[in-house]
Amino acid sequence: MPNTILFIELCNTLEKIDKTTKRLEIQSILSTFLKDLIERDPNSLAAALFLCNASIYPEYLNTELNIGDFIIQTTVSETSGLSMSVLKKKLVESGDLSLIAMDNRVNQLFITKKQLTVVEVFSQLRDIASIKGKNSVNFKKNIMKSLISLCSPLEKKYMVRLFECKLRIGLALRTILISLSLAFDESNYDIIKEAYDKQSDFGYLAKNLLEHGVNKLQDVCAIVAGIPLKPMLAQPCKNLTKAFAKFENGPFLSEYKYDGERVQIHHFKNQTKVFSRNGEDITEKYPDIAEIDLCGYSYILDGEVVAFKDSKILPFQVLSTRKRKNDSSNGEVNEAFFVKQAKKEKVEDGVPREEAKKTDRDVTVCVFCFDILFFNEVELLNHSLKERKKILLESFKEVDQKFYFANSIVCKSIEDIETHFKSSIQENCEGLMLKSLESIYKPSLRTNSWVKLKSDYLDSLGDSLDLVVIGAFYGKGKRTGSFGGFLLGVYNDESDRYEACCKIGTGFSDDDLKRFYNEISPLITVDTSQITYNDRGVKPDVWIVPTFVWEVKSASLSLSPIYSAGSLEKGISLRFPRFVKERTDKKPTDATTSNQLMRIYNENKNVESEDEEDEFN
Repeated sequence: MPNTILFIELCNTLEKIDKTTKRLEIQSILSTFLKDLIERDPNSLAAALFLCNASIYPEYLNTELNIGDFIIQTTVSETSGLSMSVLKKKLVESGDLSLIAMDNRVNQLFITKKQLTVVEVFSQLRDIASIKGKNSVNFKKNIMKSLISLCSPLEKKYMVRLFECKLRIGLALRTILISLSLAFDESNYDIIKEAYDKQSDFGYLAKNLLEHGVNKLQDVCAIVAGIPLKPMLAQPCKNLTKAFAKFENGPFLSEYKYDGERVQIHHFKNQTKVFSRNGEDITEKYPDIAEIDLCGYSYILDGEVVAFKDSKILPFQVLSTRKRKNDSSNGEVNEAFFVKQAKKEKVEDGVPREEAKKTDRDVTVCVFCFDILFFNEVELLNHSLKERKKILLESFKEVDQKFYFANSIVCKSIEDIETHFKSSIQENCEGLMLKSLESIYKPSLRTNSWVKLKSDYLDSLGDSLDLVVIGAFYGKGKRTGSFGGFLLGVYNDESDRYEACCKIGTGFSDDDLKRFYNEISPLITVDTSQITYNDRGVKPDVWIVPTFVWEVKSASLSLSPIYSAGSLEKGISLRFPRFVKERTDKKPTDATTSNQLMRIYNENKNVESEDEEDEFN
C-alpha cells in the first residue's frame, strides 16, 4: 500500500515557500517535496500539482468551486466560534481570512484521529465544484465544514486559501513547472513546459511523466481538437527599419493586426467550440461562430474575432459589450447571486435579460483566421507557416460577413510594409503582424519570428502595455464621488505577484470613472500579499484585488525610486500614462510581465533620437 502523502505535508511545504522570496530557494523547497512524493506515492502527483496552483481542473473545462467570499466567511464563522460581526471586524483589520481561521477554531470540531491526504482534499474540492441546483449552498458548506473540522491550524489556513483559489505565497505556474522538472532530475524545463502548453492539464502531464519520463514527453504529448493550447505571441517593435531587419534573410508575411479578441476554434466529433486566449471555453459567448459550417474534418484554427457590421470592422469597445451568458463576478457564486436566484429576478448585469440578449445579438461578429494548428487528426505545429497557410487556404472557404482569412501579403521590402500598414489602418486595424514564413508554431512562446507593428508605434513605446489595477485614489473636484486615479502594476510570473509601475488618471471619460467606481469598489481589500510595492511610493487610498486589466499607453519608460516593477535597483515607471481601453479578454496573469517591461525599457533606452526619422509619411 502506498505511503499516502498527507495534506499537512503539502501545507508545511507551502508554508516554507511563504517564508522566502528567493526564487531558487522556492524551487528547491517544492522540487524536494515533489521528488519525495514521486518516490512514495506517485498517484498523488496530479492532485499536488493542482493544489499548488490553487486549482482543481484545467481552465478549459470552465469548472470552478463557485463559492464566493460570503460562503467562505460563514463557513469560517461556523467552524471558528466567531460571530459574523466579529469575523468581519477582524477581516477589516487583517485582510486575511485564512489567518483568522488558523488562529480561531472550535476545539470540539477538531478531530485528531483522522488526517487528511492530498488526494482526499483534492477529491472533495472537486465534489464541491460538481454540486449544482437547489440547496447547493448548504451541500457545499457541509463539505467545507467537514474538511475544516479535520484540519490542524496550519491546514486550516491553506484549506481556506484553496476555497478562495488563491495561495498568495509567491508560487507561480512557471515555478511549479521548473520544480517539477527538477524533481525528475532533469534540467530541461522547456520539454515539460511544451507538454503543458499543448494540453494545460496537470493530470495529463503527470500521467505521461510517470509513464514515459521527461525525455519521451515530446513523443507522447500531442494536441487534440477540443483541448485548447496556449497561443503563440509576437514581440512588439516600434521601429520600421528594425522590424524589417529581423526578416532580411528571406521573404516574410505581413498580416493585418485586428483589433478584437484572440480565439481558437476547435471542431471535433461534429461539434465546434470556441476558446479564449487563456483557454476558457467561450462558446456560449460566441454561439454564432460555433454555428459556422467550415469543414467536416477535425481542426484547430487560430484567429481574431471582431465586431463587424456592413463589411466594416468596428472598435474593440463594441465587441466588449457582448457578454458571456450567465456571467457572474469572476465566476464566483456570491451571496448576492443566491439572493437574486432565489427571488428569480429577471435581471442580468443590471439589464433586463431580454434586453441584454438583444444587445448581444446586435453586436454581430466576424472571424479573421490567420493560422491552422491541427487538421484531420494531424498536428501541424512543426510545419512551417508557409505550409500551414497552404493547408488553411486549400481546405477552407470564406463565409461572407462571418469568416475571412486574415489580409496578408508576402513582403520583400520596407516599401511593401509601409503600403500594407497604411491599408490596415484605413480598414480599422491596429497595424501589422510580420511573420517569418519558415516559423513553426510554439505555444505560449513570445517569439522573435513574429513581430507586431501597431499604429501607435510612432510613440516612444513600440506597444501599449496591459496593466492590472491594484489600487485606487478617491477623486477630488468634479471627480468627487468616484475614483480619480488608479495604481497599476505588471505581473511577475516568477513570484506570482503584481509590481506597481504607475499612477494613472488620464484617458477616462466621466462615464468610465462612474462605471469603474461601481465595478471596482467591491474589490477593495487590505490584503496586499499579492502586491509588491515600494514603501517610498505613493500609497493609494485603497488597495484593489487584482482583477481588471487595462491597456495603457505612455510617452516612455523611466527609472523611479517610488515604484517596484522590474528587477533593477530602481523600479521602472511609465511617464505620462493614459488609459486606452479595458482588456476584458485578459486575466490579470495575462497582463504585461515584469520581464517584458524590463525588455521594453532596455530596448528603448536612449533610442528616441535614432528613431525620429523612421516614421510613416
